[in-house]
Amino acid sequence: MADPKSTTKHCRRCDSEKPRSAFNLRRDRPGGLQPKCKLCQQDMRRAHHQAHREHDRAYKFSHREQANARARQRYRDPSRRPLTPEQRAAHREHDRRWLAVNAEKKRQQVKRWAKEHKEQSAAVAKRWSDANPEKKRQYSRRARQTASGKARSKIHCRMRYARRRGASVERVDPSVVFERDGGVCGICRAAVDINETWHIDHVIPLSKGGAHSYSNVQLAHARCNCSKGAKVA
Repeated sequence: MADPKSTTKHCRRCDSEKPRSAFNLRRDRPGGLQPKCKLCQQDMRRAHHQAHREHDRAYKFSHREQANARARQRYRDPSRRPLTPEQRAAHREHDRRWLAVNAEKKRQQVKRWAKEHKEQSAAVAKRWSDANPEKKRQYSRRARQTASGKARSKIHCRMRYARRRGASVERVDPSVVFERDGGVCGICRAAVDINETWHIDHVIPLSKGGAHSYSNVQLAHARCNCSKGAKVA
């Protein structure tokens, strides 16, 4: 039996003598410590994770609701010991380092969660907007200056115009229409330069009851669309 008063302990796995601080606590073991040191336990967990990665991933995916429920219960447990300021700072620093390396992975996780929880995502976004109106205006103003922001703004403007006309509305992405039509103007049948100004033309104009949908739009030169006006080609 290990001497509880000894300042060192022998690791069963790496076969080396180490200070007691190098072992995790375990009250049901002789001496009150784990038989393997912390480094050996980390190596064992890492090796197990590598060998069973696909199985663990499939299990977590199929039991994610139960895991989330257990995590919420632990978090709301009144007997749970609160984190110290040092622990909170360490957690924040760990999160910052992880996010710096996995920025794209985090974006995809957020998109996937928002897609699977649309109502909850919208409620969270509304609460934040209501609590931070000035930041919301700054972010929106900055986003509208980017290329993707300008494209989204055009999409939303067309959808609002179609709704005011009482037309059937579908979210139409101009870049998808450009690729679908092969970069050819649907009015004059000539090629359209993507770097120049081009329009999305409604085959049956909104003013004449046409829908704002992929089936009723076509790529067009700006001059061709303006000359056509509200006529049905």
